Amino acid sequence: MIYFYHILLNMLTRLAKQRTISSAYHILRGKKSSQTLQDIHLFQLQPLYGIYPDLKKSTYDNWIDQLISQQFLLNTDDTFSLDLEKVGEIRDISKSFNGLIYNNFDKEFLKALKLLAQTLSNISYGQFRFIPLIDDMNIQWKVKKIIRENESKQDWLINQFYQELFKCLDEVDEIQAEIFVMQLSGVNRIGYSRKQLAELYQVNKEDIQLTTMNITHSLITMINNNPNQFPLLHSLIPAHKFHSITVSAAKTLELIQQGYSLEKIEQVRQLKLSTIQDHVVEIANQVIEFDIQQFVSESIEKEIKECLARTSTRRLKQIKDELHPSISYFQIRLVLAKLNQNEASEIINEPY
Repeated sequence: MIYFYHILLNMLTRLAKQRTISSAYHILRGKKSSQTLQDIHLFQLQPLYGIYPDLKKSTYDNWIDQLISQQFLLNTDDTFSLDLEKVGEIRDISKSFNGLIYNNFDKEFLKALKLLAQTLSNISYGQFRFIPLIDDMNIQWKVKKIIRENESKQDWLINQFYQELFKCLDEVDEIQAEIFVMQLSGVNRIGYSRKQLAELYQVNKEDIQLTTMNITHSLITMINNNPNQFPLLHSLIPAHKFHSITVSAAKTLELIQQGYSLEKIEQVRQLKLSTIQDHVVEIANQVIEFDIQQFVSESIEKEIKECLARTSTRRLKQIKDELHPSISYFQIRLVLAKLNQNEASEIINEPY
């Protein structure tokens, strides 16, 4: 079982004294702002990005209030702090997720899997008319396409689906697999809701959500690493969505690759220069082969790295004050972005 409490404390421990209490909320929901996208790299929280997209602010605030009432957390207007002695040992289970990459399509994959399970269950009992529990037309089209392509071998299709699914589930925790299967619907059977599962296992609904996303990410990893073993389930994964930069940043990258300057991109896209710069930092964080030297000379990059090596500060503004006035925040952020790719930076950004 993946517990929301453990995930939240793990995030807050990394963000304490550097960000506001809402920053973890934005990361869990997968907010596509430049600040949130940069934070997940600076604080090494990429795996948890977007793993709870429908988390309500009121629910999040209730968890924070509990931590405050237990005197684990002290919240102020600008930031917050944790009493680590009271909190005790914090389990780091973040790496069992892959939110930054999978949040683009994990919900779509899960919906398709659920609808395919419901469809094949009904077909196996000769029920060809039923109400699909997934009303997304794109998902319905994808499942109908699979059924049509295998119309002459439906018995094979049914057996293949269950063989692939249970082969995957054999590799994960038994309780998690049980929770996952109980959410699947079949002929004359509707899968359990998060609320029902929370009551059954005497946990929080948030725990069920994270457990479901955790096993979904595990399945995607297994399937994508072994497509020949799981051809049917692999067809449910959108092949073109294994990227992590936003659509808007991707458009900026395309123009950069065509030789456009940032000022020209600003004009073409009718966006602020600061927004275009945010895109470039996002690209530098995500695209390994992206060369930042078109924006930061070798000498400036060296100066920034030397400053990072000798300073003990964790705040971007203080780092800026240590450097020559001509060196911009944008250039510092680009150098940090490349360092973050190697998990080599401990520098924490703050709004300026």
